[in-house]
Amino acid sequence: MVEVRDRIKAGPFADCVTMLPPESYHMTVFEGVVDQPRSREQWPIELPLNTTLAECTRFMARRLRAFDLGGEPFFRMRIAEAAEQRGIGMVTLVPTDAEEVRKIRDLRDRLSKCLGIHSPNHDHYVFHITLSYLIKPMSLEAVKQALDFNSTLYSELAEHVGTITLGAPEFCTFNDMHCFDNQFLLLRQEHPA
Repeated sequence: MVEVRDRIKAGPFADCVTMLPPESYHMTVFEGVVDQPRSREQWPIELPLNTTLAECTRFMARRLRAFDLGGEPFFRMRIAEAAEQRGIGMVTLVPTDAEEVRKIRDLRDRLSKCLGIHSPNHDHYVFHITLSYLIKPMSLEAVKQALDFNSTLYSELAEHVGTITLGAPEFCTFNDMHCFDNQFLLLRQEHPA
């Protein structure tokens, strides 16, 4: 990923993006709350919209500590084909097979129920790793060229990487996309026999 980032930084569209540090690279399994702008779809249904972010974080932490991750805590992803790459500065990932699709969708559905959050894109969320953000407007032609440039880099990366195995999801908080504060891993809960 770092090599791809460096090639984007040295590429023809570098002045249009700001790069994220490698330590912030991650794949979101489930978007939690969106504080700004707040909406009912991105906020726990049990909490009023005027609940403080700190209170909401505590609510989510309590729920997630009791949440049963279930099954094996691994998810197998791969870098999507060039035609599926959808954004400048983000590497689109897809589950490796139908079983992985089922596992990750099931987890997302259970997290949605646990937290009372069902975002508008819940059923169509695009898994990705963000390397950079657009900071300058680009013409439509430049966008097409940048997407082609990045897709070529991602295709080369896919040839070298193959399957990306991700461990158990983490509950994280953050102020911006440069640094994530990992709170704890989601765990399988022990159930008495």
